[in-house]
Amino acid sequence: MFKVTCKELDLLPRYACRSIEFILNQKKNIQKFCTKQTEVGNYFEIMLKQLPQDDFWKTQLCRYIAENETAQEIIFKYCNIANRWFFCKNSMRGPGYKESLDNYLNFVGNNEKRYIYFLSDVEFKQKIVCISNDVEGVSLKDETNFSVFVPGLIDFSDCEDADFYIFNSQGCTRNSYKYEGCKHGVLVLKKIL
Repeated sequence: MFKVTCKELDLLPRYACRSIEFILNQKKNIQKFCTKQTEVGNYFEIMLKQLPQDDFWKTQLCRYIAENETAQEIIFKYCNIANRWFFCKNSMRGPGYKESLDNYLNFVGNNEKRYIYFLSDVEFKQKIVCISNDVEGVSLKDETNFSVFVPGLIDFSDCEDADFYIFNSQGCTRNSYKYEGCKHGVLVLKKIL
């Protein structure tokens, strides 16, 4: 009876389309919050807790993705995940001059070890990107422009309104920068005047 109902009402293709649409609508958030495949599973686990219990098809879809590594891998590849934004636990502020990256990350509450840190307030209105001097080829051309070679593919398309800070061995440099563009892994930053 169930099979006949599904066939007569064309349910499987209809829900397949709705499922794809649901995942597509999550793409931007997945890109912001996930940097590895397992985090895709964690993301849908959190979604599962937030969905109303009577939203049956979405809860089943989220449960399936949260528990299925193949589904996580496919979604991970589709989203081309490259960076994750981290919400600050304290009030948002930029790093101080010569403040070490470790001190600043302790302040914002992010203990992850990486070379580029994407930080934001909860509303995602203020965005800060911190670049460590551990990134290869950080070269200061002059006081106005930075050219940074970024190893691996990182998506900076949502960083146009972010403030960039560079950390060298002495701590945070004096200036903050704005995103100018990124080509072939080279990130160009312009000093905020």
